[in-house]
Amino acid sequence: MIQSPNSSAARSDALHLEIREWETIQRRVSEATLLDLYQFDPRVIRIQRLPNGLTQITANSLVGRQRIGAVDLVIKPKTSIPALLTILAETHDLVRHLPDLAGFDESPEIVDLLIRTFLSQVDHLSQRGLRRSYVNCEDQLVPVRGRLDVRRTMALHMQAKPHVWCAFDEFTLDVPANQVLLTTLRAIIANSSILPKRRKLAHQLSADFAGVSELPIQRVRLGEIAFDRLNMHYKPALNLAQIILASMGIANSLGGTESNGFFLNMNELFEVFVFRRLAAILHPAGVTVRDQHSMRFDKSGQAEIRPDLIIQAPMGRRLAADTKYKTSDKPQPSDLYQMLAYCRVMGIDRGLLITVGQGAPRTYQVCDGETSIEVIPVDLDGTPNDIMNSLTNLANWIRTVGLKMA
Repeated sequence: MIQSPNSSAARSDALHLEIREWETIQRRVSEATLLDLYQFDPRVIRIQRLPNGLTQITANSLVGRQRIGAVDLVIKPKTSIPALLTILAETHDLVRHLPDLAGFDESPEIVDLLIRTFLSQVDHLSQRGLRRSYVNCEDQLVPVRGRLDVRRTMALHMQAKPHVWCAFDEFTLDVPANQVLLTTLRAIIANSSILPKRRKLAHQLSADFAGVSELPIQRVRLGEIAFDRLNMHYKPALNLAQIILASMGIANSLGGTESNGFFLNMNELFEVFVFRRLAAILHPAGVTVRDQHSMRFDKSGQAEIRPDLIIQAPMGRRLAADTKYKTSDKPQPSDLYQMLAYCRVMGIDRGLLITVGQGAPRTYQVCDGETSIEVIPVDLDGTPNDIMNSLTNLANWIRTVGLKMA
C-alpha cells in the first residue's frame, strides 16, 4: 500500500483542486502530491501520469469534497446549485423546508450549503426546546422506582447485592430523533473537510444534547423513527441529517489514508428524482411507476434484469425506462443494447432512456423492425420551474406516445 506523507505538518506542495464532475484537467504536481492523488478511490477521480510530466485528473459522478494528505479535492456539480437543491429537495422530502432556491447561485459549495442549513435547523430546534419523551428503562437501584422485578431482585440478593431491579419510565432527551441529530453533529465536528466555523458551531450545538447517546453512523435508520404531531417539526433537520450522514458514509467507504470527505452520488440522486416526479405527475392518470423491479432474464431464472423504471398504463401496456446521468448527445451502445434486452424480455416494442441535457429527443428504430428506443433528455440547467416543466413534458410523452393513452 502506498504510504501518504505525514499530513499533520504543513507541506509546501499542498494542493487545493477544484474540478467539475466528468471534467478532465491536467496539472504539474510534486511526487509527494502524486502519491496523495493515487490514494483517492477511482470512483472519485482517475489519475494518469502523462509522458510530458503532467498529471491528468478525471472526475466521475460524485459531487462533494475530500481531503487526503496535502490534497484538498472539491468536485463541483455540472448542474447549477438551484438545480441540485431542487433534486435534493425532491428526493429527501425537503420541498417546503429548504430556503428559496432562487436566492442561490454558483458561489456557495453544495457541501457547505447543506451543512449550514442543517445547523440552522438544529439551532432552531434547540431554541424551541429539544423534545423529551418517556423511554422504558431497567436498572439496579437502591430505592424502589417504578415496577419491582421480584425474580431478578431475588437473584441480586442471592449474590449479596443490596439492590433491587426496577423497571420504570424515564422522561429523557435520549430519544432516537435526538440521537440522530447528535450523531450528525459529531460527524461534522470530526470531518476536517468541513469549514472550521461550521465545525465550531456544531460543537456548540452539541452541548444542548447532554445525556443523549451517539449512534454509529451505520446504525442510523430514519425509517425507525415514528413521526407524529409532537415531533413533525424535527423532520427537515432529520432529512438533512440523512443526506449528510449518507454522503459522509460514501466518503468513508471509499477509504484513503487520513481522509475526510463528503460526497453526493449524482447518479443515484438523478434516478430517484426522476422516479418521484414521474410517479407524482402520472398517478392522476392511473399510470403506475415502479423503480428497480427485478424480473427473470431466462426461463430457468439463472439471471435477472432490473430496469430503473417500469411504467404501466391502466389497461396494462408497459414501458421500460432507464435513467442515465450523462450529457452526451448520443447514448453509449451498451445503454442501447441493455434497453433492447429489457424490451425483448418484457415483450414490449418501446424503451426509453432518460438522459441529461437540452438536446432534442432521439429515436432509434432497431433493425428487427419491431422495437424502438427513445432517448429523451431532462434539462437541469434552468430554473427550478424549468426543471419541473422538463419532467412534465417527459411525463406527457410517456402518457401519450410511450403508453399510447388518449
